[in-house]
Amino acid sequence: MDNSKAAGPNADVLISTYVRIRDHIDRRRKEVEQELTEYKEQLAVVEKALDDMLKEAGPGASIKTDHGVAYHQTSDRVALESWDSFLEFVRREEAWHMLQKAVTKTAVKEYMAENEGALPPGVQYSTEVKVRVRRGRAAGKKEDQNG
Repeated sequence: MDNSKAAGPNADVLISTYVRIRDHIDRRRKEVEQELTEYKEQLAVVEKALDDMLKEAGPGASIKTDHGVAYHQTSDRVALESWDSFLEFVRREEAWHMLQKAVTKTAVKEYMAENEGALPPGVQYSTEVKVRVRRGRAAGKKEDQNG
């Protein structure tokens, strides 16, 4: 049933307005995404330079300035390469404490510590180091209002 006439001119205005606003949002989203891509690329260059400085300074180093502190943050990841291999290992070793819906990172790290760094079968382990920057006192002054 077509209710376009019953809805009256207000419905037409509302739908037109809705479409116009939605289209504007889509255009602006694309523009902002492009602009942010450029900023993200610049941020990656700065992060790489800080990473190089931190690596040169040595493990556990940080760089403190009036604008903040740059430091490395380490994150460990554990993922299954083969669920069947891992489950067979868990059953054989009765290592049920390693099971969840995902691999228990802590249990895998403990196993590695107890077994000269060896991983349980079917498990992949990696460590990721990221640069982090904490805001300092001088950075709180909103030096660049336009971003």
